[in-house]
Amino acid sequence: MIPTCKFYSWKKPILRRNRKVGFTVAEILVTLVVVGVVASLTIPVLIQNTQNAQYRTSIKELYADINQAAIRVMSNTMDLSNLGTSNDLKNQFQNYMSYSISCNSGSAIPNQQKV
Repeated sequence: MIPTCKFYSWKKPILRRNRKVGFTVAEILVTLVVVGVVASLTIPVLIQNTQNAQYRTSIKELYADINQAAIRVMSNTMDLSNLGTSNDLKNQFQNYMSYSISCNSGSAIPNQQKV
């Protein structure tokens, strides 16, 4: 027969049979408030960063389009002195930039009512 050792505790064991395990309503509410505060601080920053990235991308695309149009205008008209006025240059650019809008009203915003 093999000798066995038994460890005894002098403390009485705590009976947890009747105690329910879980979170209280206060603990859940505190957690939700903390998550709400963190979200309210971070979401506007994330939105602003996303908009800034979109603006940077748009500006880079616009710069590339204007650069390509300038290269095409210069390659088709070797001598820029024969363009004449700035309207001639504008017309040349409009040939290569299909999305450009001409504001003949003198206003930067089309359909703007003058006071």
